[in-house]
Amino acid sequence: PKLAKTEIGRQFDLVAFDPRGVGFSTPEVRCETDAQLDEDRTDPQVDFSPPGVAHIEDAERQHAQKCLDRVGAPFLAGMSTENTARDMDAVRAALGEEKLNFFGYSYGTRLGTAYAEQFPDRVRAMMLDGVVDQFTDPLAKEIVSAAGFQQAFDAYASDCASQPDCPLGVDPTQSVLRFRELVDPLAGEPARTADPRGLSYQDAMTGVDAALYDSEDWPRLTDGLTALARGRDAD
Repeated sequence: PKLAKTEIGRQFDLVAFDPRGVGFSTPEVRCETDAQLDEDRTDPQVDFSPPGVAHIEDAERQHAQKCLDRVGAPFLAGMSTENTARDMDAVRAALGEEKLNFFGYSYGTRLGTAYAEQFPDRVRAMMLDGVVDQFTDPLAKEIVSAAGFQQAFDAYASDCASQPDCPLGVDPTQSVLRFRELVDPLAGEPARTADPRGLSYQDAMTGVDAALYDSEDWPRLTDGLTALARGRDAD
């Protein structure tokens, strides 16, 4: 919707798609039942002692096995960035376009580069924002991602501190401490919400991460943190 209001949106017809296995694509990669997902939400995974790490690793192995059992090896074998790039080319052909115009951000940049690698003569123009380095090892990628989220949080906290009644206080240098005071207790007991399942630690961190992608979502993050600060229902 935001892109539609720009010059790009005025010049081009915008076509979006869900990569294979996710969103409205069928079949989908659905590794767990709703009940199993709810159970996972209650596990904060914040214990990084040797037993805690062993628990997290075991949970990850169990999740992978659930995917294999529920979805099946043949379908999972076709789940790849390269195959999704081939799907993009099928969409291009179905639209009757000789060349592809593509805008992607985050993982979408990986799709764009994979498409360009496979079909270099079918690319007209690409705009890639927040490019994922495909040559970075997984651990380094997680560290870079965490650093990016921290920078986004610092920007949010600075903006919040300039607003009246900021739940993180008026001193941005104390915002991380204040944030931890609000969110860390959820690891022991979820907050009460209109949803009887409550707001778990994982729920809160997922919501915060999602809000940090776009400054237009910062007011919603402030509302949620304010609700926690006041001990009221948190959405």
